[in-house]
Amino acid sequence: MTNVLLEYYVTLRKNIIDLTHSIQEELSEEKLYSMFRNLKCFKAYFNLLKAIDADLLPGQETLITYDHFYRTTEELENLSRQNKQIDKYESDIGIDLSFLKSYITELYQSGHQAFMDHVQRFDLKNLDIYKAKLEEMLPHESNPERLRNIITYTENLIKKVEKILEKKSTARRFHKLKNYIEEIFVLFDIINQDQELENVLYSKLIKRSSYLYEWYNRVISYEIIKKYRKDHPVKAESSYGSLEIVKDYLVKKIFMNTRVITDKL
Repeated sequence: MTNVLLEYYVTLRKNIIDLTHSIQEELSEEKLYSMFRNLKCFKAYFNLLKAIDADLLPGQETLITYDHFYRTTEELENLSRQNKQIDKYESDIGIDLSFLKSYITELYQSGHQAFMDHVQRFDLKNLDIYKAKLEEMLPHESNPERLRNIITYTENLIKKVEKILEKKSTARRFHKLKNYIEEIFVLFDIINQDQELENVLYSKLIKRSSYLYEWYNRVISYEIIKKYRKDHPVKAESSYGSLEIVKDYLVKKIFMNTRVITDKL
């Protein structure tokens, strides 16, 4: 059996290289999401290494670069979904929210430039340098003890999910819950050859995570409304009625989602 840590990194490395070249030619919603997902996988991968063997991590400067790239991509990817969300709110509530869609486009254009700057500056050679480091430090075959450590780390994250669900629902806890579940999916991918965690829990997390994404999209919409009021106070005052209606709608939907998530997970 090949080394699961090295094999997973090689896959991520290829994905990032291919996407970096492809995005510089043309950025699509699908490519943006793929870049976000792969950078999220890198983040989970580094969290795992930090927990089981910090010597395997790249240098601090590289970690900071990945983190900045990830955060910039996350912000743009969040915005890329929001016009569809606003369309749904318009349909559900029956009011004109075109002013919010224009604002989202304004935010997206600003975020797009920051994202493309990261793509163009990203040093692909570092991916090869880090691959060489992993090849030097990791055995060709997976070490049973290290694999067991990965599984234990995954099981501990699952316990954290369970503990969050036992406590009172708050936005901060639900953000943690979302991050933990996303990280667990990455860990499943890393260890899936052994199928040691392939059980009913996996399918439960897949099914229930959709509720978290609905909740998260609405939270992003709510934050955009708050930002719009701050950035455009005069325009916000003239659209006060519409903003209050969609805000109340979102609060109800967000609360409904928190109850469903707590009940279903």
